[in-house]
Amino acid sequence: HLDLDCILYDMENLAAEMLKLLGRNNEADKFIGYSEKRKELMNKYYLTSDGIYLDYNMETGKHSEILSAASLYPYAFGGSNDKDGALRGLKRLELPFGLSACEKRDDDVFFQWDYPCMWPAATCLAYIGLKNIGLDADAKRIAGKYVNVARNIFDETGRLWEKYDALTGKIAVTSEYETMPMMGWTAAVYRYFT
Repeated sequence: HLDLDCILYDMENLAAEMLKLLGRNNEADKFIGYSEKRKELMNKYYLTSDGIYLDYNMETGKHSEILSAASLYPYAFGGSNDKDGALRGLKRLELPFGLSACEKRDDDVFFQWDYPCMWPAATCLAYIGLKNIGLDADAKRIAGKYVNVARNIFDETGRLWEKYDALTGKIAVTSEYETMPMMGWTAAVYRYFT
């Protein structure tokens, strides 16, 4: 999965950085090699011909048909700096009130990490990725939408919530379970953006 490989890529780079600080340069070089190889494979398997990163099925040899916010993770973790690809993905995921976890499909059954749910962590990683590659205005717009929705819903309910609906600006409703109040990452991302 793309999101897992992006996190592993980041961890390999961080491990190399820490090992260098400890003077363990030979071990650091190994982790640099791991991260370089992972980046090469990420670009080989996940990067599509239109510049968007998508999950890849090794058995079928095909990319996922579902675009998700994970497509913006390579920019957050330093795996890519392609502004055009990031903007193509962002254009398909951005809704009036924020960033959807996934692009809309033809069916009408939506799950928790699905359209039109706006998850704090995914929004934060998209923001970091856009900032990393110099798309500051786009990052600011995404952050602003999240802050506005979280603030408006808090004013209505007196609570922060696990996730929000990026299409309506309300509390997300999914087919799996009722959205619960949440302080953790919802508050952390709100605070990070403000």
